[in-house]
Amino acid sequence: MKVGELLAKLDRSKLPRHIAIIPDGNRRWAKSKGKSTFDGHLRGAKIMERLLEFILKQLEEIKIITIYAMSLDNFVKRSPRERGYLFKILERSFRKLGRSKLIHDFKVKISFFGRLELLPKGLSKLIWELQQITRGYDRRFLNICVCYDGREEIAMACREIARKVANGILKPEEIDEDVVKSHLYTKGFDPPDLIIRSGGEKRLSSFLSFDAAYSELYFSEKLWPDFNELELVKILLEYEGRERRFGK
Repeated sequence: MKVGELLAKLDRSKLPRHIAIIPDGNRRWAKSKGKSTFDGHLRGAKIMERLLEFILKQLEEIKIITIYAMSLDNFVKRSPRERGYLFKILERSFRKLGRSKLIHDFKVKISFFGRLELLPKGLSKLIWELQQITRGYDRRFLNICVCYDGREEIAMACREIARKVANGILKPEEIDEDVVKSHLYTKGFDPPDLIIRSGGEKRLSSFLSFDAAYSELYFSEKLWPDFNELELVKILLEYEGRERRFGK
C-alpha cells in the first residue's frame, strides 16, 4: 500500500501531538551494506531530514518532535574518530536546518537538550544560532537531544532543587512532580504521546526518563537508514488503535 493511501486511513483526531524518536541502527546498517560507519550516520541524518519534512507537510496534528540525536553514552564511549564523524554530520544537518525554508514557513521553534558544553565550540555556536533565529516561532516545535541522558537530566534537576532548598527559596514539602518537571530540559513541553525506536532494540536507553512514564512505545524492526514515511504512517495507525490508560 502506498503512503497516500495509508494517510487517508488516519483518524486525524487521534494522532499524537508529541512524538519522540530514537533513530537506532546506523552502524549495523552500514556493516550489513559493507559501508563505513560515517556512511551509516550520514544516511541516517538524511532519513531524519526527509521524515521531518514529511511530518511538517503531511501531519500537521503532530506539533512537537523530539529526537535523540546523540546520547551522552555515545559521547563518552565512542572512539574519538566516530565522535568526529557524528559532530561533522550534526553540523551539516544543523546548517541545513538553519537554511531550510520549511523551518521558517512552518514557524518551527528549535530547542536543544543535553550537556551542550561538551560539544566543540563551532557546533555549540551553531546550536545557539539556531535557537536564536527560531526563538519567536510557536507553531511547531523540534527538540534535539545532544549529549543527552535522561538520568543525568533528573540528577541536574535534583541539584538545582537542592540549591533552592538550601537557599530558602523552596521548602522540601513543596517538591512534587510539577516542581521536578519545571527543572528539566523539557520544561514547558508535555510528555511525548508516542516514542518510536528503530533498529529492533526494545529499550529507551535513558531517553526522556522522567517524561516517558505514560508514553506509548513502538519498537520498529527497521534499522534507521531503512526507515521511511510508510513505516511511520503504519506506526501511527497502530497507535490510533491503542487505548491510553495513563496508569488507570
